[in-house]
Amino acid sequence: MLPVLSKNAEGGSIVHVASEAARLPDASIADYAASKAALLSVSKSLAAALGPVGVRSNVVSPGPTRTALFDAPGGFADQLARRFDLSPAEAVDRFIRMERRLPTGRIGTPEEVAGVITYLLSPLAAQVTGAEWAIDGGALRQL
Repeated sequence: MLPVLSKNAEGGSIVHVASEAARLPDASIADYAASKAALLSVSKSLAAALGPVGVRSNVVSPGPTRTALFDAPGGFADQLARRFDLSPAEAVDRFIRMERRLPTGRIGTPEEVAGVITYLLSPLAAQVTGAEWAIDGGALRQL
């Protein structure tokens, strides 16, 4: 996914979209997780390199989010349904509550991710750069 860019009189802002997979690697998605981990590094490097000219660089890292990846025919919800022998809705709920044990107890929405991106692109976040924002329902339990 291409980064989201914003430019205004104070400078500019870049927001890269990574994934919780960058910090929760899994053998089944090793290439995807490695690319998202590299994106974290690139974004932090850009923050340092472009900060002096007024450009901020940040990352949002969504966790489980209700997108086509989940809901398309044959998507993750259908795969979970087959795995757990449940309906797709029940399987997603079980995955979020029992397997992933998200503190929020629910899957995220694209609008929640977009809201954080909007904030990071706005003048309200003028002092935020080189940061990673996890929008993951508490999935990443790290210090």
